[in-house]
Amino acid sequence: MLGTTVVTPTRFEARTAISGFLAQATVNRDKFELYYKESPLSADDISFFKRAVIADTAQRKILALAEAWCGDVLRELPTSSPHR
Repeated sequence: MLGTTVVTPTRFEARTAISGFLAQATVNRDKFELYYKESPLSADDISFFKRAVIADTAQRKILALAEAWCGDVLRELPTSSPHR
């Protein structure tokens, strides 16, 4: 069963890459940059993302919703950004 989403193709294409996210961050930017540099993706991480993309014939997209003020985002976003 297919679900519905508010992330339309147009909204997905308007996404911001990690570099744009960092450029607009008004809080925690220094920490994001540090954690991003110190959190390289492991071979297992890269393998996971590759498997997610080719799991079947459907196109897969991975989108992280984030705000710079959020502590969970601060801890986890740098380690979940495959398109560096």
